[in-house]
Amino acid sequence: MIFQTSVELDIDGKNVHVIFDMDTGMIGFTEISDSGRKEYSYQSGLPEFKIAFAKLMESVASTSHQSNVLICRKGKAAQLLQGYWSDVAPKS
Repeated sequence: MIFQTSVELDIDGKNVHVIFDMDTGMIGFTEISDSGRKEYSYQSGLPEFKIAFAKLMESVASTSHQSNVLICRKGKAAQLLQGYWSDVAPKS
């Protein structure tokens, strides 16, 4: 089963969705027009797609940053940094 979800981006004159693949963690874009659909990976997406995506994420982002070392592909380096930041972060 393919587990993907999409969100329409706010781009004037274009119907573009950012696609999140929940199984792979990959992000891409799909542009829909009268001539059909065009799919892009995140890396190959047009700059205007990435800007609209950044604005979308900014509008829903938390005011305090949280991370999750278990899903970080950096592995051991991320765990070391997590430990460091836990030690130096102000305690509430």
